[in-house]
Amino acid sequence: MKKIILTALSVFSLLALISCSTTVSTTFTRPAELDMHGATTIAVLPFQEYPPTGYSSGSSDSKTRKECCDFVTDELEERLADVEYYTLESSTRLKLAIEKGRPSPVEVYITGYVSRFNDDVKSHETKETVDDEEIISVYYTRDVDLTLVYQIVDASSNVVLHKDNVSISDSTRADSKRDLTPAFDLVESELKDFVRDLLKKIQPYEERVYYTLLDSKSKDPEMKLAAKLAKSGQIESSCEKFLEIYDETGDFVAGYNGAILLEAQGDLYNARDIMQELVDVTGDKRAVRALKNIDREIELSDKLDQQNANRMYR
Repeated sequence: MKKIILTALSVFSLLALISCSTTVSTTFTRPAELDMHGATTIAVLPFQEYPPTGYSSGSSDSKTRKECCDFVTDELEERLADVEYYTLESSTRLKLAIEKGRPSPVEVYITGYVSRFNDDVKSHETKETVDDEEIISVYYTRDVDLTLVYQIVDASSNVVLHKDNVSISDSTRADSKRDLTPAFDLVESELKDFVRDLLKKIQPYEERVYYTLLDSKSKDPEMKLAAKLAKSGQIESSCEKFLEIYDETGDFVAGYNGAILLEAQGDLYNARDIMQELVDVTGDKRAVRALKNIDREIELSDKLDQQNANRMYR
């Protein structure tokens, strides 16, 4: 019992510590996950219900297959039409150019197909005894799973820049067959997630990043002021105060928090210099982890700059 109480107290103390920590956040623009070779024009060829070979495993429910393909195609076009990174061109123009052997109106295009689709509806019986009477109840289940294959193609050379697949599945239960959720409705949200993740592969995207500052045991009023400024969202002023204290006293917490706040403001190289100094002097594991994170942010920032430069000089 004593061990259980001590464990509970430890967890409570940890939660209390986390809740008291100061957290700041910022939004970074991340580079596209794939090298799109500076492409600025794009099209979406309609996703197909079946593979080019015509063979597909699973059931042959072409209605739901088509719903899924139309949804993904429309969702991609709608999302791409609303970004500044690409100019979305008509898939009709692209198809005509391919059929006629003409130069492509776009630099890259996305397309795909359903390689596997299952819509499995089953009935089930349950038995229970109530007042010595056996009662049989029936319920129904629907299990839907499908695999989408997609590829990103260089339109001028027909070279596939990237090809992959995603598996999507969900299930539902109801007391009657007619009350089962339709197959498409079951997988719609996952299809949206697929489109969102695919767009991250081909264009920069926004990501919210959170940073937790170290709490200080110092009674220095200047440290308390710096922490208070951070809690109130005055990041720049808090950063300046922490760095002033670090320059004057060499306080680890002040230096660490100052470097973290520089990182949060996008001043990555100065943040790295300070964190590297803390690692060299103290070897503190927290500073080592933070330095790795800063190095990663610099790599991502450089990659984004290179992608943007490639587009400018197309």
